[in-house]
Amino acid sequence: MISTGSFAPEIRFRTQTGDWFCPKDLRGQKLILFFCPLDAEERDYEIADFAMLASAFARCGAWIVGILPSGAALEKRSFGKGISLVEDVDGSGASSFSVWLNGGAPAQGTAPATFFYDRDGRLCHIWRNAPLAGHACKVLEAAEGFK
Repeated sequence: MISTGSFAPEIRFRTQTGDWFCPKDLRGQKLILFFCPLDAEERDYEIADFAMLASAFARCGAWIVGILPSGAALEKRSFGKGISLVEDVDGSGASSFSVWLNGGAPAQGTAPATFFYDRDGRLCHIWRNAPLAGHACKVLEAAEGFK
């Protein structure tokens, strides 16, 4: 299981443009990876919550990447500078970050989880199963607290 102080796993996610994104590509910047729930309403709420704060995250040098489960609609929406949606096409991201619901049943989806990496690419904080309300604000506070 991933723990604080470790680097992000060597995995790839498909972007909205069909390209590939690796967390290590953003080393040198703060990075927030959040795994979206399978439920569309909860997913939209979480994405909107982070999107509302995108400019504040950008001001503190943090990029926000929302990771959608495979099969979820990877919509071509723009949330402004510093936030992107990617798809965990084969579930390797969910496996690497240990976020499968019910011990590894892909059909069940992923549990909400957020991972904050510092500029050196080291994991600083993990939020698992955090309540959606106010979660993005708490992540922003953590991001602002790191140089």
